[in-house]
Amino acid sequence: MTALPTSQGQDVPGSRRARLLAALRIIAGLLLVVGIAGQYRVSLAYWQRIRLHDLGLRTADFLSAFTHEANLACGALLVLGGLLLLRGSGATSRWYTVLRLAFLPAILIAGIVYNLLLRSAPVPPGSQLDWANEVMHVVAPTLVLLDWLVAPRRRRLPFRTAWWALAFPIGWLVYTFVRAPLVPDEIKGTPYYYPYGFLDPHAAGWAPVLVLVGVLTLVVLLLGVLAVGAWRLEDLVAARRAGRVVVEPASEEPAASTPAAGRRPRPADRSG
Repeated sequence: MTALPTSQGQDVPGSRRARLLAALRIIAGLLLVVGIAGQYRVSLAYWQRIRLHDLGLRTADFLSAFTHEANLACGALLVLGGLLLLRGSGATSRWYTVLRLAFLPAILIAGIVYNLLLRSAPVPPGSQLDWANEVMHVVAPTLVLLDWLVAPRRRRLPFRTAWWALAFPIGWLVYTFVRAPLVPDEIKGTPYYYPYGFLDPHAAGWAPVLVLVGVLTLVVLLLGVLAVGAWRLEDLVAARRAGRVVVEPASEEPAASTPAAGRRPRPADRSG
């Protein structure tokens, strides 16, 4: 008798593994949030030191950065996932899976773009907290990717779910391009503010900006497809492994012998 494959990643509520995963998720999520808070504290001290006038506007600029928003969102999702595991329900629900997929490629692309394009860019002395910067651009993408691969999850995720990977990046781009001409950059002295120089059309026009945005959008979608594909591959491997498990049938006691059907019992001898 062949055992049926069980749902991948399902943990018994209150089990030791579930509690461990919940604790790791909550710690990882808090680390991401603490990293953002630490960087904001250093940035705020820097703004005060150079005597910026509108600290509220600069705070809004800080929170409008793609990396900061992706880290905050992923940190909140990790903490929420830990709490769902402790509660014993919802950790593999569709809505939570979609939210994870919506921000996984975002945090990955933030790490890729920073390490390939921005790591060598000069920053004003005292404006960056080095350990927080590494948390946001190296540790966070790694932790979120590992959580996607090893944490409890739902099975049979369709490839069309990968389209959700574009929701946050496209929404952020629309917000950024609408907001940028409306707010000044007090540090650079321009009447507009773009959080990243490669998105600023004033440098070389819109053509290179749109080309780069198009390439990054395709990369995000590809990351979403790969994320879904990784789940489906794990499902396939788990199903094949489960198919090889042979369950030995339980031994049965031999049934007591009964008279054959249709045969009457022989009457007792009453002679004498």
